[in-house]
Amino acid sequence: MRNFAAWKLDLLDRMSVDGRLSPSDFRVAFRLLHYMDAVTGACFPAQQTIIADTGLGERAVRYALTSLCACGWLKIERSGSRKRGRAQNHYCFPGRDYRHADAGKQTSTTGTPAREYRHPIAGASLIEHFEEENTDKTEARKRVAHERGTRIPENFSPDISIALAEGMTTEGARRSALNFVDYWKNRPGAGGRKLDWEATWRIWARKDAADANRKGTDRRQGPAHIAEQALEEARRAHEREQQRGLFQ
Repeated sequence: MRNFAAWKLDLLDRMSVDGRLSPSDFRVAFRLLHYMDAVTGACFPAQQTIIADTGLGERAVRYALTSLCACGWLKIERSGSRKRGRAQNHYCFPGRDYRHADAGKQTSTTGTPAREYRHPIAGASLIEHFEEENTDKTEARKRVAHERGTRIPENFSPDISIALAEGMTTEGARRSALNFVDYWKNRPGAGGRKLDWEATWRIWARKDAADANRKGTDRRQGPAHIAEQALEEARRAHEREQQRGLFQ
């Protein structure tokens, strides 16, 4: 344990006088050494853990790792598959590489021999690794956007025959179609995306037709306006007066 602590102090002392390293680079290296196992040399903290410990942003941590690799202070080995959600970075510092010592042993995470489990990435390869990761994130965002649907096409023209079949008038169907297009073109964010615009229009048309029928029924069955009631009462009073005059 003393040898390990002495090795870490000596490594940090030499890194501290390397003018190529920035304070952020040194902080990231310091936190990585904090997670290194004294016996096995295993060091694989998650990137989010490094970000939380150092208070640096994701981009700053990536730049620091790239700088440490480019200056020869660090090697990064990636294990597992990022597409399957099991990717993991193993960090190795010069003079403390245990890959050969535990090559025949089983790793604690997968049970796979370490020699088969790891493959190195460093220097320019690390930059390629980050570019590959960014590409994967972009593809994932595109996939999510596709699953959420698309915005209404510019040339989309609702089929008013669907509204006519629901009992709407030609004028009402055209008005409903125009309202449909204007509404969804101005709908912001993810709420303006649909997987099937034809189906969305069919639902819209049925709802508009039902609303129109309901409003028409309400007008027929609802109570008359107070002015209409007063006019009707006056008409009936006038008729009664006329009837009295005829029988006197």
